[in-house]
Amino acid sequence: MENLLPSLRELHTELLQAHPLQKDTQKYASLLAPYSTTIRSTGPICTELVSSPYCVRDITSLQLSLIQMLINKSESKSTEPEVRHQYTCVVEMLQQADLDTALICLSTTSDMVLSNLSSKCLSCLVLFQLKCKKEVNIQWIQFCLKSLNEFPRCFTLLPCLSSLVYVCQGILRDETPEQRDILLSLLQPFHPVFEGFCSSMFSAINISCCQSPALDPKFNKYLACLLELLEVLVALRIHLKLNLPLCRKVVSVTIPQALVLISSPVLYFVKKQLILLLKRSLLKKVGEDFFSTQHSTSQTLDPLFEQDLQILGEELLKMVHQGWLLQVPVNNKISSFGGFNETSERSPDLVVLGAVCLSVLRALEIQLLEITVTSIIVEKLQTFMENLLIFLKHHLEWREPLHLCEWVTLTFIEQDDDMLEVANILLKIYVHCETIWFQASSRPCHKVEVGIWSGLSHMFGSDPHCVFLLIMNNLAFDSSVLLDFLISSETCFLEYFVRYLKLLKKDWPRFCLSCTLFDLADFHQVSKKGGGSISPSLEDMVSVTGECSVSLQASLPSDTHLSVVGKQNKHISQAPECILSLGALQNLTAYDSSEDSGSECAEQGPIPHNHIDDNTDIHKEMGKLELKGGYPDFHIPLPPTENADSTNHFTGTQKKCIRCLEELQKSIDTLQRKKLFPYNPSALLRLLVHVLTLNKDMREGKISH
Repeated sequence: MENLLPSLRELHTELLQAHPLQKDTQKYASLLAPYSTTIRSTGPICTELVSSPYCVRDITSLQLSLIQMLINKSESKSTEPEVRHQYTCVVEMLQQADLDTALICLSTTSDMVLSNLSSKCLSCLVLFQLKCKKEVNIQWIQFCLKSLNEFPRCFTLLPCLSSLVYVCQGILRDETPEQRDILLSLLQPFHPVFEGFCSSMFSAINISCCQSPALDPKFNKYLACLLELLEVLVALRIHLKLNLPLCRKVVSVTIPQALVLISSPVLYFVKKQLILLLKRSLLKKVGEDFFSTQHSTSQTLDPLFEQDLQILGEELLKMVHQGWLLQVPVNNKISSFGGFNETSERSPDLVVLGAVCLSVLRALEIQLLEITVTSIIVEKLQTFMENLLIFLKHHLEWREPLHLCEWVTLTFIEQDDDMLEVANILLKIYVHCETIWFQASSRPCHKVEVGIWSGLSHMFGSDPHCVFLLIMNNLAFDSSVLLDFLISSETCFLEYFVRYLKLLKKDWPRFCLSCTLFDLADFHQVSKKGGGSISPSLEDMVSVTGECSVSLQASLPSDTHLSVVGKQNKHISQAPECILSLGALQNLTAYDSSEDSGSECAEQGPIPHNHIDDNTDIHKEMGKLELKGGYPDFHIPLPPTENADSTNHFTGTQKKCIRCLEELQKSIDTLQRKKLFPYNPSALLRLLVHVLTLNKDMREGKISH
């Protein structure tokens, strides 16, 4: 045994540096063979290993690690061809000695270290056969099928699931033309068994919960590994368009079944893993963590996958309606490497809060975009946003919000990408609803519905102008931060920003109104705190003679319940018809390939702006938002200004926002002229110029606000 360790160390050094093997390949195969395999050799290595019980566990662990390293080096393109051939010969000799059988036996041992190492080594061997030999390891398939079929009486489930995860991830990362064919041949045998196994797993947990409040710890390990496998299968569906029944049923059947785990006594990390899987599936962002570099997902629409997402969204909303959100746990302690730091400030788990909110909103978006009846949209939006805001108020300790829309920035303060996803979803819902009401306004019987959205968007905490202003405020109206977002490899902010600018140029009066409401809310907050001075933003407030009485729904007291919304609909529906009609949202420009953007901009010449009727006034628009009934009014005396000309018709928030957009437009223009911008920003610049032109025309009195 003493002579074995130096030989293994020597082999380890050679493998690390990818050097040629100094001895015969048969001797290395004999050296690496675990004690349960037998390779004919002239040397005493194999007999010495079997006859010495001392340190067998450590020797076996080292052998398994070296086998895994040997397989990886034999597949690596950085290894010299001659050396790669040597390594491949050793692996083939190990295969001939039934290495896979030995690894399967070792993976079932009670020693967790040996079991984990052997499972990884077996997975590497299976991948090696698939990639290099185009062969499926039949023994591995039989081992996995046997483990799944025999649950819950099976003791090999954990190595089976972990091996499946490792193999599928390995094929997903290997971008070769044969990728799909390999997966088809690999996963086809699992379809009849896997769906039944998942149902048995969830049923076993429910039965166990009924019999005893404490769940068997092994179920937490099984579930964590199963959820990881489900994520890989969804990733195969998204990235490779693999429409195998095994992959299709995961989104439409298995994940909806798994939602009941939230009410079961499984560990918190398992529930968190499920919620994150739900969010990534609905956003079609599953599998992004599997790739070492940024991996672009095909934007080709898959109708079957969209149908499955719709089923998943409907199941989620159904459970939310039944009180699922009340069962979602939100850990109020900061986790520190698996433990808890008692000295840290306690706060809710914003990752879970954000994932739940984003999942519900995405499911709601999928459902609402298929509905064209206004009353149904309002009812569903009211129901689910009410449930969501109550859930957030409970966990965020959100006592006295200045504006209900601020839940977006409070919840996603640490997750910029998710915040932008939420803002984008709310924006798309808003545009869809405005389009429907505008179309309905052409029929006299529906005119009463036009303008409803102005009030409801604030009531439900989903107004896109308020969300945009809150995001800008969080960024301190810093144009350099916006520029960083725009030139980053992530396209989420670009998509949201372009979509919002398209809305802004059509919905300018409501943007101005939202800015005014924000400054009024700031002034009201200062007044409540007993501040003697007016906030700086109010120095630039809209010019008014005397006093202006404004009912600002944004300043709801903490004891005001959202159920009052239902009582307010009859008041809101009587709002006058909005002077600004919205069209359908235009498609985003493909910036990376828009070669004609520059010529298109030159051909258009001066960019036209939307002309608004002269009788439109910010305070008239504010009057349309006045909500009577359950919400108490507060009256704010605004300080009269010396000059009442049109140049003063700007709030502090609006000035800061416009200044930020102006600086951004100049920065993009400068980078474009120097050919330093990563894509063609001509279409984006046109949108910015259009919005800035609207602001300039309003300042000069050419249009009303």
